[in-house]
Amino acid sequence: MDKNKLIELKRKLIAIGLLGVMIGTTGCGKDENGVPKRSEISRSYYNFDEYTKYIVKNKEVEKVYKMQNIILLCNKETYEVKEYIFDETLFGYFGGQLYELDTEDLIVYSDGIGPTYNEKYYRYLMKNNYIIKFTNLSDLIENIELKEYYTLDEIKELEPEIIEGLKLINKEKAKTLAK
Repeated sequence: MDKNKLIELKRKLIAIGLLGVMIGTTGCGKDENGVPKRSEISRSYYNFDEYTKYIVKNKEVEKVYKMQNIILLCNKETYEVKEYIFDETLFGYFGGQLYELDTEDLIVYSDGIGPTYNEKYYRYLMKNNYIIKFTNLSDLIENIELKEYYTLDEIKELEPEIIEGLKLINKEKAKTLAK
């Protein structure tokens, strides 16, 4: 293949790659409240089972989630809480995954090289919510004994205490900013 054909092929591959980035990051517009809509992400990227395990408790099988991968997003205005599972790298530069915990839907995906699927939705979530990693619960709840795994019910039971701690911290921050 001659040099000109190689250059042309390279340009086409770059154009296709850029198109993929644009399609993957744009999502599907916004809803009536201005919240970016998210598009469905292929099941081929789905790795939810890596963050869970099954245990037998009182002769019943329960699904539990790794504490290090649990994150709560708490609305900055209403303090409404939503539970998520995330891959730690999502907050770094190497891609990652974000799943809704109750539905197990993959809502954000990036491999760190290609497009970030639902990037606008992800940015909206990060901008409009307090981010509470379960590894930092001792900052919000006094004398909590952290466990390696939690059920969804255990997570929901802790939410009132988490919100109370978050409100107390925000109240103190507001006093400091008012000075």
